[in-house]
Amino acid sequence: NMLTHLGAAARSARREAGRKQIHSAVRLDVTEQTVQNFELGHHWPRNADAVIQAYADELGIDPLEIWTEALKRWRDS
Repeated sequence: NMLTHLGAAARSARREAGRKQIHSAVRLDVTEQTVQNFELGHHWPRNADAVIQAYADELGIDPLEIWTEALKRWRDS
């Protein structure tokens, strides 16, 4: 399912940047548990584009990098 791959791609990008879930939670104005649920593929965020944009802003990358990685993971699964 695409959610699993999108969450994993966001988590991977966050970890590569040396950031913690709490940083994403603060940026998104949600709880750390909400971020964890997204990254583990448990729940779709209300606005996936806004969430990925927030990750990208936090990490200083283009949001398309996260989406592209998620699509690659989905295609390879």
